Amino acid sequence: MGSNSRDINLAVNKIKNIDYDRLAVAPRKKQV
Repeated sequence: MGSNSRDINLAVNKIKNIDYDRLAVAPRKKQV
């Protein structure tokens, strides 16, 4: 069960990173 929750955390972190990248890239595109 420990490894299972660990995989879930990794998946959630990946999703968070994708959302963060979108938010970080959007303003740059508007500035350019």
